[in-house]
Amino acid sequence: MARSSASATWNCGSMRLEMTEDSNDIVIGDAFQISASLVCSYQPRSRVVRVSVPQAKWLSPQLLVKTLRVGDMIQQEAEEELGIFNVSRRTKMGGYLSQEVIMIRNPRKPWRIKLADCGRDICIMPFHVMYGTQLYLETTRAFAQHCLAVIKVKWLYLQHPKALRQLYIACVTSIADYASVIWWRGQAHFKDMMQSLQNLALRKILGVFKTAPIPPMEVEAGLKPSKIRLDSNIRQYAFRLAKLSPNHPINIEKASLIQYQANLDAISTPRRKRYKPTQLDKIKESINQDFNPSSLEKIIHFNFPPWKRETPFRVNISNSSKEDAAILHNIVFKHRDKDTTYIYTDASSTEKGIGIGVGIVAIQSNNRILYQERSNIGTNQLVYNGELFGVTRAIEYASSIAYTGQKFKIYSDNQAGLYRLKTPSDHPGQANQIRAIKAAEVIRAKGAEISLNWVPGHTSVEGNELADKLAKEATTIQPTSNETSFGLLGMTVKEYASDQWLDTLKQYELRSNQSPSTYSKLFPWKIGSKIKLPSGTTRNTASAFFQLKLGHGYIKSYLHRFKLTNNKCICSNIEAPQHLLISCPIYKTKRKEIFKKIPLSKNTIQFLLHTKIGIELAIKFINITKIATRAWHLARTLEQEVIEEVVVEEERGEENEEEAVEEIREGFDLLTIS
Repeated sequence: MARSSASATWNCGSMRLEMTEDSNDIVIGDAFQISASLVCSYQPRSRVVRVSVPQAKWLSPQLLVKTLRVGDMIQQEAEEELGIFNVSRRTKMGGYLSQEVIMIRNPRKPWRIKLADCGRDICIMPFHVMYGTQLYLETTRAFAQHCLAVIKVKWLYLQHPKALRQLYIACVTSIADYASVIWWRGQAHFKDMMQSLQNLALRKILGVFKTAPIPPMEVEAGLKPSKIRLDSNIRQYAFRLAKLSPNHPINIEKASLIQYQANLDAISTPRRKRYKPTQLDKIKESINQDFNPSSLEKIIHFNFPPWKRETPFRVNISNSSKEDAAILHNIVFKHRDKDTTYIYTDASSTEKGIGIGVGIVAIQSNNRILYQERSNIGTNQLVYNGELFGVTRAIEYASSIAYTGQKFKIYSDNQAGLYRLKTPSDHPGQANQIRAIKAAEVIRAKGAEISLNWVPGHTSVEGNELADKLAKEATTIQPTSNETSFGLLGMTVKEYASDQWLDTLKQYELRSNQSPSTYSKLFPWKIGSKIKLPSGTTRNTASAFFQLKLGHGYIKSYLHRFKLTNNKCICSNIEAPQHLLISCPIYKTKRKEIFKKIPLSKNTIQFLLHTKIGIELAIKFINITKIATRAWHLARTLEQEVIEEVVVEEERGEENEEEAVEEIREGFDLLTIS
């Protein structure tokens, strides 16, 4: 449960829970006497409802209230237990609100509860609050008023560029792209509609002017152009189809189309109309150019039944830091048992090498190297696949020499590979998992023990360093396999979209304005999937930052193009983003305070607006000076108008004074003549 004040009280049914700012402990008050067993076995007394929680959980909790009521149990496909409870507390919206909270059971994070009457601590596995799925209600408010109150609380968060980007992806593109793998064929009218929708979203997300260039905005928002996104959807769908069972209806239809096309080619004549590819053909061919379908790694679907998901080996992964884990491992290795064999595995890829090299080394208790192995699994693999293969080969070697009472400890520096071997499934990497399980069962049948362990890499662990050396040497030997892993194929699909995006940006750069102050001339393209802003950045500051970076905003050099103002700063220099950030004397003091640790060579607009450290400093500078914000621009415009009026009045006063002096002189001259 998230705390909204220094002290908060929750009433869950008849149970009163209290949390203070000093501790994350929940204290059960005297209002309710309860035992640990009762809390652990607590179940809501109501019906069971099967639902699917929306992707943007915190955006649409009100959608659940029509199907759920207090005490309901929700069961998802993942068989996670959720419950909806009535929780009363005071919030910053004012008043005493009744809050419907969706809670999820999370056995890995128990709450510590103190019984107030006896002071005992008990650990239970209760229902945890799902992030953001909260529904605020009050008996005196209508539903529309409640919605307005929620919007008021959430609005500051929703205004942040990252939140707006998430909202656009979760609630707009998910609907706009619905079934796009069926209807998208590169149609120009669909492309224009989608791009217009994205252009509007980009301006809302970044808070920039309508004239801001689209490609730089897409880069800053981490959103691919709509055409590339739709093409990528088709490739991703084809990638998912490749992982499905051949007996899946889609794959059956795909096979029948291939056979139909082959039959047409066999009986074709010069007059016969050419076979027109279907959308399914387009989907299939979208990734076939990247690999040979016959070389793709094999998956045995439905190999592991739900009741048989345990492995015959333990997997131990320490939560300590790499340095602490390495020290502890070296101590244990130094005092190892004589019946324990340590086997280290590693995988590597080098620039000069070919494919993925795998190294295995087995060390006996007397520090003698018992076995070494080098192998190359080919060029169509990832280092991750090499780690899986190395651990599998180590288990197979251990099964060949195992005897009763012997212990094997196999070490790898890749946690993802160990987790994959620990979890039986029909996902990629299954072939190594099946081999590892069979070999481990042989070891157990011989009366030996085996465990898989994580050891940090490149931390002076002798066995790991030897395995790493063997793996690097293995990249120079001939590969033993031409199999293509799903991991490499998935990475290729993502890289293709990135390459397509970069090509689009290069074409834009060629036809864009050649002025040295444009975005494409100032900053190298950095495409990604995130907005590069530090957390806690306000909406106004974020908008000012992007306006400075794009050159379109409350800056006189930009407004001067539309004859709205002159292009001079108050300091009489041309007001441009670079001038405001780096050289304007008005902000010299603030600039020295914030940028004091930056060397003069790095005090450039490229560093301040295009690097992680520079962006943090630029955001801080904008926060303090308020440059490029609307309020800043309006305030200085008003100040300038006041100054101009004062100058005009002074000039008028000087003219009147000169006229009076002239009259006095004329009168004096007349007196003198007379």
